[in-house]
Amino acid sequence: MKHFKFLPLFKALALASLALLTPPASAEIFVPLAGGTAWSVEVSVANSSPAGTTVEVETLVSSGSSREATLDLAAGEAVAWAASGGEPFEVLALEAPDSVLITAMRRCASCGVAASVPVFDRNAAMKEGSIRLAGQSGTNRWVHGFVVVNPATSAVVVDVVLHGEWQGVRQTAIRIAGRAAGLFFLEDLFGTSDGDRVTFRAAQPVLLLGYEMNPRTGAGVFAPATPADSHTRRRAIVRPEPPPPSPPPPPEPQTVVLTPSKDNTLYESSNGAFSNGAGVHLFSGANNRQELRRALVAFDVASQIPPGSRITGASLTMHVTRSISLSEPMRLHRVAREWGEGASNAGSLQDGGGAPSAGGDATWIHTFFPDQFWSTPGGDFDAVPDATATASLGPVTWTTAEIVARVQQWVDQPTENFGWIIAGNEARFGTTKQFGSREASGATTRPALTVEFER
Repeated sequence: MKHFKFLPLFKALALASLALLTPPASAEIFVPLAGGTAWSVEVSVANSSPAGTTVEVETLVSSGSSREATLDLAAGEAVAWAASGGEPFEVLALEAPDSVLITAMRRCASCGVAASVPVFDRNAAMKEGSIRLAGQSGTNRWVHGFVVVNPATSAVVVDVVLHGEWQGVRQTAIRIAGRAAGLFFLEDLFGTSDGDRVTFRAAQPVLLLGYEMNPRTGAGVFAPATPADSHTRRRAIVRPEPPPPSPPPPPEPQTVVLTPSKDNTLYESSNGAFSNGAGVHLFSGANNRQELRRALVAFDVASQIPPGSRITGASLTMHVTRSISLSEPMRLHRVAREWGEGASNAGSLQDGGGAPSAGGDATWIHTFFPDQFWSTPGGDFDAVPDATATASLGPVTWTTAEIVARVQQWVDQPTENFGWIIAGNEARFGTTKQFGSREASGATTRPALTVEFER
């Protein structure tokens, strides 16, 4: 087997990873890479057949193709590597038989986010297409761009038109070398990204991908362009043209897994004196003295999912690391006001009582210690929960249509996102559950919000 000389090889990944795609026989699959200083891109290739196979890998950049490699896979073998995903922008082209499964993931070690990268078939190439542009929202402003992949060996010129309601139509042309790929931002091409859509036309089929990037967080999302409607094309046709091929099926929904942007615990009977903003644990339920504990968690979904996305699935998973009772119901309620996470830290042992509250901490009576308050002690939240799940030792997951709708609301209206409060069994004593917080040393015990969405 000839290994990659330009990328470090990692251990095999599970085949049940996100963004899985099974290409047809001898298909050419393209994997766009966009990383950055905080992000890494992992690519996995697995052979599911009982016989060995070969995958040809080529790297496409703006000047053309480079760094070709041959990957020989034994029966059932899977390999993974960290691709650069930096500058210049790159696209991996993999020629693979139908027995090969391809996965791509972006990971942010500092922010605890993992996001699937969709992979695209050469059959999705088109001569004409369009990309819808989403609006902007507050501090989570997304930069609009697009990717052009030229799978042919000859260069191609692509006419690009930005359609805007206020600034009219702007047009430019870009040249893509043969077997090359480029990432272009509308601000660089037109001096603005204000518009509702971008349309393209080329003399030969190219792969067109929308790309949206959040400069604040480095999050990046790819989406395929929509083929042009054949009925709206030029009417002056000398002879009948054969009907265009049926467009390939749309890619599977993209997936992002987030850890909280903040979390904390509210401690009853402390008159606001205790909190645990930087602690490694969260608590919910009633302790043996029947003092209540409620956990707060919030996720900055609008910084990782572009506006205009359609949420198709969502679930929250937390891990109970200690319990003083058997299974107990845990209710997930939408929080109605902003709250804070300060520097209070009760350590990792005997931290059920919290630590002295620090500036900015949420407490049983404060939204932000020491001078901003809940309207109701114990937190302001919706009376009807978004979900209820039974918790014992180990993971507990909340999955309901209400959670999907809630995440959709937070993507569409980020200013209304104050997270959830987790309330346990408060009807009797001895029901407290200890959860891993976002500061937990083990990544697998941290809260995780998994969201599926479509662009």
